[in-house]
Amino acid sequence: MSDTETETETETNKATLTIGSDSYDYDDLSTISKTLLRHINSIRQELRGIEDRIIILRSADLKLSEQLASEVTEVTVTEDEV
Repeated sequence: MSDTETETETETNKATLTIGSDSYDYDDLSTISKTLLRHINSIRQELRGIEDRIIILRSADLKLSEQLASEVTEVTVTEDEV
């Protein structure tokens, strides 16, 4: 393997940050930029968790609402029969 191929392979494995149409090597970012990027990634991860929780809560709300409607209907029918 030539030195050029090794360099290309190494460059391909580098982490990059893309903003718009511009790409930046992670290693070349300032300390502040790296810190901001970590914060942004943390926030996005937290948002994904919250979105998952919302889906679960909406599903539970729907199921409990259906169960309530069924319960009310059964109670009404039973009272009408008496």
